[in-house]
Amino acid sequence: MVSQKDVARAAGVDRSLVSLALRGHPNVAKATAERIREIAERMGYRPNAALGEAARSRWRQPADGIREIVAFVLTRAQDDHPIQKAAQARLAELGYGMTVIEPWTYTSDAALSRTLYNRGIRGLLLEQVTEFDRERNLDWQHFSVVQCGLLKRTIRTHQVTLDFPEMVNSALRRVSELGYRRAVLVLANGNKYYSDHLLLQAAAGAKEIPSFAKIVKGVIGVDYTIDNIAKAVKKIRAFRPDVIIASGPYIAGILESSPGWPDDVGIVALVGSTLSQRFAGYAPHNHLIGKLAAELLDSRLRAHAYGLPDIPYLLTFVPEWRDGETLRTR
Repeated sequence: MVSQKDVARAAGVDRSLVSLALRGHPNVAKATAERIREIAERMGYRPNAALGEAARSRWRQPADGIREIVAFVLTRAQDDHPIQKAAQARLAELGYGMTVIEPWTYTSDAALSRTLYNRGIRGLLLEQVTEFDRERNLDWQHFSVVQCGLLKRTIRTHQVTLDFPEMVNSALRRVSELGYRRAVLVLANGNKYYSDHLLLQAAAGAKEIPSFAKIVKGVIGVDYTIDNIAKAVKKIRAFRPDVIIASGPYIAGILESSPGWPDDVGIVALVGSTLSQRFAGYAPHNHLIGKLAAELLDSRLRAHAYGLPDIPYLLTFVPEWRDGETLRTR
């Protein structure tokens, strides 16, 4: 039995383009669609009626006129994605539809680029990249692009992220108000995407401010392995801190659970998480990143600003502070 994959191989195109052409999608060029249909007929391809209807319902123009012209490009599979959900909700308010793309299901970045373009998608929201993910190299000239989240990509895109310098400075002001006088910053570092990590830059900047220089006794960079963080405990104790300001709850939790960790040392987790809300620090922020990224992408689409920008926009914000259970007045 001939499949769409067989037709795609014979036509020298991606399977998704064959699917669109055989369903008469308007974004496929007429000549291309006719050539694909001729090849399919010559090979004896017969569509599956049930699968065809499912596909048509997926791509059908919604009754309210909203078009799916924005794609959220994932870097890894996950069930719960607050940035994605918030972006989709805000885009719907702005009159857009959003589809979620799993790029690892495509044969190549070029195939993914063709599929996005042929579907009429012109806006891309990119999930953040970690050391475990492969950065995609799409045909950027056809799209308005906004990166969502904490980490930096090697490409120059518009980006929505946290205001790290102000977060570090505000955290230092708060612990100083509570009476802490010996702070050690334990911040994430350890892969090429962290090589110029904004948190470490912010910490270095804070030490140049006279009022903060008096209380910042040390800045330690660690990666996200338990062994590395455990080894850092000895260095941390050498500073005799009364408060630790960690990147997030993962590092803060490992430090707090270290054998012999003193109960009277305060702990701050700068980047908040819905999984652990007991630490002092900033509230979870991913929903704000999704909302702001959608609004920034809307402005670029309205301006027909496609391709990677010469001067990318960097939209930053500071989440709400909360004292949590791990800080107390001294």
